[in-house]
Amino acid sequence: MTKYKLYIVEDEHLIRESLKKQIRELEKKYLIELVGEAGDGEIALPEILALQPDILLIDIQMPFMTGIELSAEVRKSLPQISIIFISGFDDFSYAKAAIHLQVVEYLLKPIRNHELEQTLQKVMNGLAEKKDKKHERHEQSQVLEIEVKKNLYLNQVFKGEINTSQAISDGADFGCDMRGKKYQVILASNFVNQTFNDYAAFKDKLHGLFSENPALIFSSISSRYIKILLFNLTETELIEMGNTVTTTLISALEATNPITVGIGKVVNRISEIPASYESAQNCLLSNRQIANSSLGKYDEVIQPVLEYIDQNYANFDMSLQDVVKLTNTSSSRFSTIFRLAMGKTFIDYLTMIRIEQSKKLLRDTNASISEIATRVGYYDSNYFSAVFKRKEMISPRIYRSSFRK
Repeated sequence: MTKYKLYIVEDEHLIRESLKKQIRELEKKYLIELVGEAGDGEIALPEILALQPDILLIDIQMPFMTGIELSAEVRKSLPQISIIFISGFDDFSYAKAAIHLQVVEYLLKPIRNHELEQTLQKVMNGLAEKKDKKHERHEQSQVLEIEVKKNLYLNQVFKGEINTSQAISDGADFGCDMRGKKYQVILASNFVNQTFNDYAAFKDKLHGLFSENPALIFSSISSRYIKILLFNLTETELIEMGNTVTTTLISALEATNPITVGIGKVVNRISEIPASYESAQNCLLSNRQIANSSLGKYDEVIQPVLEYIDQNYANFDMSLQDVVKLTNTSSSRFSTIFRLAMGKTFIDYLTMIRIEQSKKLLRDTNASISEIATRVGYYDSNYFSAVFKRKEMISPRIYRSSFRK
């Protein structure tokens, strides 16, 4: 590991030699290295600027150039350096100068071994913290740059602004193999007001959810959507993954930001991705939490059922048999198609719609819990409350109160 470089400026020879001896001992215990010494500030200044030490140990009272004058000159070229003043006088005027020059420590002569050790430990800890923060800022800057580039890339692909060859080439920069098979766009937006306050806040969570998926690229830096592109999969794989991604997004983000998800249609070519993007945007205009335009060959079976549920979810007696009658299929066949297309069973989907409608009523009306239960298809308000709590992890009453504060 890199050692912290230290330079001593002290005009009294015996004190300087004593400090050197103390520091030589500390070099055995800490990542610190004495790189130079001088008896006055005038001689020290060019050496300090050349060596660029991390820590300066400076006597305040010296001939030719005082420690205060030397510190001021050094600060101009090395603003990050840590300065420790040494003085034989406990003078408030020196303390004021130290504050002005951002001196980190102030030692009084004679300097005891443990005092010097404690002071250097404190200074080194401060330097390490600064280094960590600088490294963290650098990493954050790099990550942000990549996120901005991904967002630009997805915008260009979604709007057809780059050709197929460039889309493949640029996608490779993000580790994406955009060649072949089929493609699908997924957009997520806020379920309440269609905007997020800060998409970047979801970046880490989304990375944790999706960064290991080799068939997915996403961007959360947008004023409108979380953007996801699925690629290089078959149609069946896309439908299944689209449903998995949608379910994951909702379960991960809905607790703090209720969202709606638009799933674009499956397309065969990169040049057709704008059509998938447009259909995903259109899906977001619907009133359903999950709107899917990728149903393809299942559309004739699923679409009438979704419309029926939207119009009749308040019906206490709605059952699987009721909706199967709309499809000209068997119950088992319909259940398989519905789960594949929607990513959940018919009962789970119906429950989701009922709970979402109840949340709107809890937020926007003064209707009683019992009345809301009836309006979304539950005979028993206690059973409704139990289902609501199981899905939302809080009771309807607490959910409502969180919007009334």
